[in-house]
Amino acid sequence: MQDKTTALGIMSGSSLDGLDFCVVEFEKNGHQWVYEIVHSETVEIPGKLKTQLALSSALGPRNLQELDQNYGRWIGENINTLKQSFDLIALHGHTVFHSPQKGQSLQIGNGQIINQLTKVPTVTNFRNLDIRLGGQGAPLVPMGEKLLFSEYDSFLNLGGICNGTFSLDGKWIAGDISPLNQVINYFSDKAGFPFDDGGQIAASGKVNQTLLTNWKDIDFFRLSFPKSMGNQWVKEHFLTDFDYPSADVLRTFSVFVSAEITTLLDLYQPKRVLVTGGGAYNTFLVDQIRSQTRSEIVIPERQLIEFKEALIFAFLGLLKMRGESNVLSSCTGASKDSCSGDVYS
Repeated sequence: MQDKTTALGIMSGSSLDGLDFCVVEFEKNGHQWVYEIVHSETVEIPGKLKTQLALSSALGPRNLQELDQNYGRWIGENINTLKQSFDLIALHGHTVFHSPQKGQSLQIGNGQIINQLTKVPTVTNFRNLDIRLGGQGAPLVPMGEKLLFSEYDSFLNLGGICNGTFSLDGKWIAGDISPLNQVINYFSDKAGFPFDDGGQIAASGKVNQTLLTNWKDIDFFRLSFPKSMGNQWVKEHFLTDFDYPSADVLRTFSVFVSAEITTLLDLYQPKRVLVTGGGAYNTFLVDQIRSQTRSEIVIPERQLIEFKEALIFAFLGLLKMRGESNVLSSCTGASKDSCSGDVYS
């Protein structure tokens, strides 16, 4: 394949706050990949479809298949409104469930329908080959971080779920760290706001030691990398209607998450940490992290904050089309690196 390729990456997070489209031009100069974002935008998911996606884990096989097709059709129609041209499409899809310990993970957004509507080769289903190789099927972005952002030795994605990638003695390791914006948005809604702007609600609350201790005692947080969590797990362990003021829950959660993150920063001692995802705008949380670490916490420009994951999925799709490894086994726990994804062309 040519060394200069334009790809469309599509990503929606667990918080379902929109579908990210990122058109990227990639070029390989010798052994180094470089990229340029050509176009990026976030498309709001229609209310009915958003509700169906949020409740998808409870659907039976027939209704789930119908939703997969409808979501793929809606994505394909939106792609066709873009005034851009590209050589391939790479879609993460909406995660219905993720249980790698059972060998199961399902992302929907029908790639075959997207390919039929757009007439562009489409790559989907990036997780399951890694799971068949004994891995977590997550995180998937470290290969892109390694090859596209070599000026950093650590990465934090403050999305619906917070995950991190760290370089240790030349080896990359990664995993999910904690729930994040899913929980913040849930309790912000309880307080009458769609999200906690800059962490202001959390800043106004008080730490609840009982709640903090209960969260710290959850077994997941004692596990070492690689590890990953699913949306259903987050709902069961964190999205509970506590009999505490929402501001106190948010303050406690912010303290909890910042402690989980800084424990890892202390362990791996990175020099420069690139922070992206919607949580990068949560200045209260970011300030807590900065105050507890010697690592340089870098908040990039808005476009990279919001579209880094869609950008990287475009790149993972490109690597798949080139037949090159796009999943790092050192980050997922698989028996070997893999060239993952299903191609519709």
